[in-house]
Parts: sequence; C-alpha cells; structure tokens
Amino acid sequence: MIGFLFVIPTLNSTHLLKKLINSLNKQTYPYWRVLFVDGLSDKLHREKINRILSI
Repeated sequence: MIGFLFVIPTLNSTHLLKKLINSLNKQTYPYWRVLFVDGLSDKLHREKINRILSI
C-alpha cells in the first residue's frame, strides 16, 4: 500500500540532495515512496543519485 508518492525532479540538483534525503528519512508516515525523475544531468549528479539509491 502506498499512501504518498513523491515525484522529485532532479536536474543537476546535487547540492539539494542531502537536505532532501534527510527530510524524507524523518517522515513518520510509513506508506510512502519516492520516484526520482532525472533529465540530462551531468555525471557527478547521476553518480550521487545512484549512491543514494544503493543504500
């Protein structure tokens, strides 16, 4: 059961990811998922997203 689906556009927003992930981790409602939608971000940004997702 998914109560909320957060759709996050992430075009080269590496500098915001730490704050975003911290905020999501503080959620107390258990029924949520995140979908990252990336455009044509640079390699550094894609690598950071992949590291986050592999945790």
